[in-house]
Amino acid sequence: MREHHRPVLFGEGQFERLVGAPDPAVTHRIAHETARTLLSRARGEADENVLKRLTHYTDEHGLETIAELWAASASDTLPGVLWRVWVLRALVMSRTMEMTALYDLGVRRLPTADPIVTGLGVPAGVLEVQDFTERVLRGVFSGDMHLALMRAAAFCMVVASGCLEHADAVDATYPEVARRLAEQAGRLTDMARVLRRGAALWQRDALE
Repeated sequence: MREHHRPVLFGEGQFERLVGAPDPAVTHRIAHETARTLLSRARGEADENVLKRLTHYTDEHGLETIAELWAASASDTLPGVLWRVWVLRALVMSRTMEMTALYDLGVRRLPTADPIVTGLGVPAGVLEVQDFTERVLRGVFSGDMHLALMRAAAFCMVVASGCLEHADAVDATYPEVARRLAEQAGRLTDMARVLRRGAALWQRDALE
C-alpha cells in the first residue's frame, strides 16, 4: 500500500451498534434463545444450502436484523460473540481491498504466531480473505467453534497491526488518517480479545 493512499476506514458504528429496547430483560432472553436455537439448528442440519444461507445472510440483508437481536448482548455471551463474528464478515465483505492490504502490512509487522493461526497465505489474496470469513462462520455453525473463534481473533490482531503500520507511514502527511487508523486498531484488538475469551468459554462449555 503506497503511503499516499488513503484507505476507506471503518466507522465506529460498524463495530458497535447498540439497539435499545423497552424491556432489557425481554431483549436479553430473546437474544440468548435465538442464538442457541440458530446454533443448534445449524449444527444439526446437514443441508449445505442451510449453511450457505447462514454464512451469506449479512451479505444480502445487512447487519440490521442481527443487530436488533444481538448487538446489545454482553461480549462474553453466545449472542455477543456471534454478533462480532458476523460484524467481522460484514466488514471484510464491504472493505475487502483495505482489509487485505492491512492484513499484509500486519503480517510484516507482527512478531506473534497470529498470521500462522489464520491459515492465510502471504501475501493474502482478496478472494482468499473473503473465503476466510466464510470458513470462520462455517466453523462456528458446523465445525470447531473454538478454532473458528481463535482464527477470527488472530485475523483481527494482524489487521490491527497493519493499521498501526500504515498509521506510522502516513502520520507526517495525514495525521487525521493516522489517528483514525490507530483507533481502528484499538477496536480490532478489542474484538480479538472478545473472540478469544469466547473461544475459551466455549471450550469450557460456558459460552451461553
